[in-house]
Amino acid sequence: MNKLILDTSVCIDLYRGGLLETVLKLPYALILPDVIIAELIEPPGESLLPLGFRKESLAGDDIQDIIELRNRYPKPSTNDLFALFLARRNSCPIITGDAAGRSDAAYPVALETFLGKRPPESLFALGNLDILHQKTFALFCSVKCQGNLILKTYDLARELRDTGTVVISGFHSPMEKECLSLLLRGKQPIIWCPARRLTAERLPKAYGGPLAKGRLLILSPFGEGSRRATSDTARIRNEFVAALADKVFVSHAAPGGKTEVFCRKVLSWGKPLLTFDSLENAPLLAAGARPLS
Repeated sequence: MNKLILDTSVCIDLYRGGLLETVLKLPYALILPDVIIAELIEPPGESLLPLGFRKESLAGDDIQDIIELRNRYPKPSTNDLFALFLARRNSCPIITGDAAGRSDAAYPVALETFLGKRPPESLFALGNLDILHQKTFALFCSVKCQGNLILKTYDLARELRDTGTVVISGFHSPMEKECLSLLLRGKQPIIWCPARRLTAERLPKAYGGPLAKGRLLILSPFGEGSRRATSDTARIRNEFVAALADKVFVSHAAPGGKTEVFCRKVLSWGKPLLTFDSLENAPLLAAGARPLS
């Protein structure tokens, strides 16, 4: 049976979100370091074992390797370093709910490259951070998109799912939510970036399976001060998503609208900006966007 290592924060998040029983239905052995089991309070660590979670011990000979990890990653707690060590020892994914600061090795260089002086100080994550190392395709479909382009966007999402493309998006507009629902039924990795803080209590249970399988990463640049999505946090989130992506797709941008302003910023970065080759998108194509092939 394949293994997944869990750290402290993701155990708490899954517990608060009511997802513990859901992840245990998956064909994975869910493992925690013995020290996390011993010290976990919410939920009590020992209460996880009768449910089906497993614990794995660390030996004295492992301490030197953990010290080397501490030198490379100074921010995580010692217990979470134990989880990282187990993931490496077992050659399996680690599911984490930690934040990454700009001084951390896990912090994406692309954010500082494209966001200039305004990159987020910390990232808050739930899921498999290794997905960030893969090529990503950003998907944007505004609420003002015409009907024929909405249908094309749905077909595109199906193609991305079937080709195993990693999709990153805020999945906020109605059409983007439809695309997420379709993508979750596939096997490819997904990165969802909400325009607010992370909270496991509000996660749909349908996310439990993809999270446990290591194919869903929920990533936010917003901390406790951003409890709800606003127009400002949506704008920041969209730039955040575009900065992380290797390619950016926008289904439509109305001339003079906020989406067109966003598209021009992406083009100024030198990022590939793709859109449908249609009459509705003629101004966007004239500005430098490439037709989706």
